[in-house]
Amino acid sequence: MTDERAWDVEPYRPGDEAAILDLFRSEFGRERSLEHWRWQFLENPYGGPFISLAWHRSERFLVGNQVLMPFPLAVAGRRLLAGQSLDLVVHHDFRRQGVFEHTALQAFETLRQAGGAAVVAFPNESSYPGFVRTLKWRRILEPTFWSLRLGVRRKLVRALGAAPPAAMLDAGFRLLAGRKLSRLARAAQAATSGVDVEHSDRLPEDTDSLWDRERKVVDLGLWKDREYLAWRYERNPDHAFHFHRLRRNGTLEGLLVSTEHAGVALLCELLVPSRSIAWGRRLVAEACLHHARARVDEVHFLGHDAGYFGAALEGFASRPAPGNVYVGRALADEALTERMAQSSRWTISYGDGDFV
Repeated sequence: MTDERAWDVEPYRPGDEAAILDLFRSEFGRERSLEHWRWQFLENPYGGPFISLAWHRSERFLVGNQVLMPFPLAVAGRRLLAGQSLDLVVHHDFRRQGVFEHTALQAFETLRQAGGAAVVAFPNESSYPGFVRTLKWRRILEPTFWSLRLGVRRKLVRALGAAPPAAMLDAGFRLLAGRKLSRLARAAQAATSGVDVEHSDRLPEDTDSLWDRERKVVDLGLWKDREYLAWRYERNPDHAFHFHRLRRNGTLEGLLVSTEHAGVALLCELLVPSRSIAWGRRLVAEACLHHARARVDEVHFLGHDAGYFGAALEGFASRPAPGNVYVGRALADEALTERMAQSSRWTISYGDGDFV
């Protein structure tokens, strides 16, 4: 164990990303590409970077870092600057020395000086106590996880260790699941006469007209105008996204953003300003049909709202997701902290985290 406080906290400087990614890799055993890191933090349209680093004083190696991803926060129709805590890493030899707290406080102050109003996070089990107990963040909500199974091939290959039997059983399962999904889609189509669903790999040009209506029914959430969605999805270097658009008489009435990863279709956004359950079910059903043709095994959605998501995700199984608890606080406005602590005010979806 090294001596306590053998490190100093400094702001990010260009080139520090190499050490940041090395520390991430060594502590978590996972790779984060330089291209993805630069897109998320250096090419972010909302400013920054808001990054603080703890360097060993004498040997000059990174012992910890706090990285905030700036994003636009919607508060009762107003847009504010906020930050999401991501890639919080402390070297295993320097834990319980205050690295977490000191790097966090510097990053938060840098964000506040740039006009930032709040910070949020989806902390893991090890970092949750530091946010809530040490930094006095508020536990906001525990999201819900929804899933729809369309196939079992990958699951059976893992269990049986043989592809041919898994393929035979998967074919039968898909037949039954496909019939159920087709029934849901036909019912949704019958209930939405005059509504069309389009599938594209590009974000609609008229997305801002949709957001102008959506922001009037979102009390707290991310500000999802075209600028944000284009950066978050179209310019994401690691994943290709699908944009499922619902139109009536040429007007954009709904948008669902999805992607595929490891045999699973992930529904990242579901925006339907009217909160029409029939329209939401139509959009979800047709997106699921779109991914079923690619033979995914499952469709997943993670989120929280006043109840619309659950109504629109007809046919999905649901359960609490305590491993994805959402926390946060305002940086200077206690009234905003109290508002943020009220889970009923929030609309959160899969794409709001760093999950994909």
